[in-house]
Amino acid sequence: MLTFGVVASLVVVAATWWRRIAGLLLVLAALPWALHHPSTPRTMALAGVVGALQVAYLLRVAVDRRRGQILQAGSSPLMWVTGVWGVAGLLSLFNLPWASMMVTVREYYAAVPGRTWRDVWVAWWTVPDNFPHFSVVGAFLTVQAALLAWMVWREVRQSPDAGVQVAMAQLLGLTVAVGLGLLESTGVDLTPLRGSEMVHLAPGSIQSVAGNRGWFAQYLTFGLPYALVMTVIWPLRHVRALVFVLCVCALICLAFAFQRGGWAAGLLAVGCIAAVMSAAPIDSAPAARRVLRRSGGILLVTALSGTLAFAAVRLLVPPSKDGDNNPHVLGERLSAAGYISRLQGTDIVGGRERYWPVAWDFWRQHPIIGGGIEGFAHLHRTEVEEPTGSLRGRRPPVPMANSAHNIYLQTAVGTGALGLLALLAMFGLGMRAMVRTVTSERSPIARRMVALSAGGSLLAIMVYGLVQEVTYIHALRLMLCCAVGLLAAGVPADERGT
Repeated sequence: MLTFGVVASLVVVAATWWRRIAGLLLVLAALPWALHHPSTPRTMALAGVVGALQVAYLLRVAVDRRRGQILQAGSSPLMWVTGVWGVAGLLSLFNLPWASMMVTVREYYAAVPGRTWRDVWVAWWTVPDNFPHFSVVGAFLTVQAALLAWMVWREVRQSPDAGVQVAMAQLLGLTVAVGLGLLESTGVDLTPLRGSEMVHLAPGSIQSVAGNRGWFAQYLTFGLPYALVMTVIWPLRHVRALVFVLCVCALICLAFAFQRGGWAAGLLAVGCIAAVMSAAPIDSAPAARRVLRRSGGILLVTALSGTLAFAAVRLLVPPSKDGDNNPHVLGERLSAAGYISRLQGTDIVGGRERYWPVAWDFWRQHPIIGGGIEGFAHLHRTEVEEPTGSLRGRRPPVPMANSAHNIYLQTAVGTGALGLLALLAMFGLGMRAMVRTVTSERSPIARRMVALSAGGSLLAIMVYGLVQEVTYIHALRLMLCCAVGLLAAGVPADERGT
């Protein structure tokens, strides 16, 4: 993996030096390969490649600026709050137990003769998420993601075509992930592509090349809105067929991934895509306003009908038995019973409500800057599980305590009110930027479609984030910041900074 990371970094650096945006496009297209736990070599390789990309990019920007080849990009409130979000991650590190952390580091270094500081660095990066050292890595990756948002924003500001290219890179990665997911559903073993380190497999379901079927479902829902950008590249009659096929294939993958959050967010995404595609081409501000109203109506109808259908299944359909709590939706046991059992479970929101009071208590301990970014697992171990913990006996341990399984709670616990407010501002200003871009008379069709794509991705993150952590996985964190960068760049030039 080290050799692969070095080679990939060199390729990305060379591409960036050839053309500033080229390396960025390569990284975004390759994100499905890195949908793995933060402590795995794949995430380490992704961080190394992105770091090499950013160093090469900054050097290239400096050279181009000296040559007078870069225009001023202006300012953006959305970029400012994204920067605050990154700074909040760094500030949260002040509440870590640094004294005991450094003792652990020294003990590890001295435990084996000949162990080097490089070994310590690798161990620090791959430490389990219930150690406070994990937050240091999380802070670094958060700053890296915020810098990627700035890169996307700057490139799209420099060239209107760059937004379409960035969206197409996301769409390329999505298409490959969907294709591999469909291949896996036929019984093909993807272990050689997916790897086996820290990979959680659920018999009877699919997860493509991701380390977890939940992360695969998240990636699909976050990436699917980028299908809209095809309307500015190919004839509309062909694009409608392509988008329809892609949506059907993605929904099949979401069904077999067996994640209720993916089902809900996926249906909402497809509904909004249908609203946009039925009105395309969106070549005027009034047409854009109609599409936004129609999309809002579809969101409401889908949410209400889904809730009613869910209630009907729970109230009217006889319960089905699921002996081993595994999906079993593929192969010889393919049947509707597995889905009915999933909908009839006692944990209506996947047991996420158990995390709410625990996360609230953690937040109260460090309300302003949090207890360490992505630090839910560490706080749970020290405050709930250990005999000396302040919440020992007051709060029962939660299952899968690696995160709060909610982007809002995870952010509040890790970075406090500062980080949570910054995240909410990113969401709010991002959606506002989408509306301003698509309804502006000065926006060309390409800019409108890019804004709708990025806005749809951000909306999917906001919805899915209610029941699943997003920034815990670096590839998904980068998707969030890519959408933010695209939305910040889409606001018409005479409205910058307002």
